[in-house]
Amino acid sequence: MREEDLWAVWARASPGWGFLPASDGHRYRVLYPGRLSRSLGPDFQDTVLLRDDGRLLKGDVEVHRALHGWEAHGHAGDPRYRGVLLHVVLRGALHFSPLPPHIDLSVALHFQGDGTAFPYVGAIPSKGCLHRWADARFRQRASAYARLIASLGADEALYRGLMEGMGYGANREPMRLLAEAVPYRVLRRVALPCPPDQRPLLLGAVLLGSGGLLLPESDLAPLWTATGLGAILGRGAWTWAGVRPANRPERRLWGMALLLDRWWEGGLLAGICGTVGQGPRRLEAALMVSSPLGGPALIGHQRARELVVSIVLPFLWAWAVYTGDAPLRRAVWGVWKTFPPPEENTVSRAMRALLPSPLPNTARLQQGLLAWSHRLGLAC
Repeated sequence: MREEDLWAVWARASPGWGFLPASDGHRYRVLYPGRLSRSLGPDFQDTVLLRDDGRLLKGDVEVHRALHGWEAHGHAGDPRYRGVLLHVVLRGALHFSPLPPHIDLSVALHFQGDGTAFPYVGAIPSKGCLHRWADARFRQRASAYARLIASLGADEALYRGLMEGMGYGANREPMRLLAEAVPYRVLRRVALPCPPDQRPLLLGAVLLGSGGLLLPESDLAPLWTATGLGAILGRGAWTWAGVRPANRPERRLWGMALLLDRWWEGGLLAGICGTVGQGPRRLEAALMVSSPLGGPALIGHQRARELVVSIVLPFLWAWAVYTGDAPLRRAVWGVWKTFPPPEENTVSRAMRALLPSPLPNTARLQQGLLAWSHRLGLAC
């Protein structure tokens, strides 16, 4: 068995493996196997283990085919490996050694569980607790939008939130900078005299041009030049490595341009408020943008769900509280309790696997799982 195969085995480690005996005389239960790291350092990071004395441990895990791999690979004197909690090997006698405690993975490979209930029940929150943590995250986001609404106005606050949400992962910061430098009122002023059939092109030209993403030979270059605006960011401000084609910043900016055009007449606030009372699916669809050229959507349903959960619903809650709009507040809370979750990441998927029984698959529960992971000190 190759070491890569052992990685795949450990990545599936779960509480169902029970308590595994280690060379230090303790037994360990895996709550979260950690994130596989492809960079220099331990194989798995942010691992969470429950020791048989009730201690909850967080650190790293190193995986080798044999026990001597620790010394052979030079880990003993490498400071990057000081946080290793457990050395996982395919086969190794469980005798004491000065190395990090090790477990024999061959035991886990044949382990079918001991049939006992999950111990240390205090570590597993109830559904009500997860919902309370999720609601706290929701209100924290809403408070941030309340401050933006008070200082910038509703449309501008929503525009900034949506722009930042368009920046997948590492591109959130350049999206935020672009939204601050080219505010919603500037876009309205520049595009106001434009014929409706040309407005999406002009909005796209302004966002791409200001973001340094409009090529000189583009058909949109004359539209951009005519605005008299200058580039705010350079192409180097954006992250390209590891970004899937569907998440590239120029596609997201085109999606934003079409959203702005969709709600041009009444403005962003009126457009969003007009859909929240129609239920979760309608709200999700309102934020989806297909590509005029065919192919993958500029804003697909997963990104639309992310925008609803992280931006639109907290913003609308803040607006409802700010204006004293009780019907809007009830509508927002109803959607929040039932809205479907965006695609799960590694952490939320692992936290869900720890639950003793399946729970409703909602964005609210997913946010509670992420809050739980934060309490354990995990990145998410």
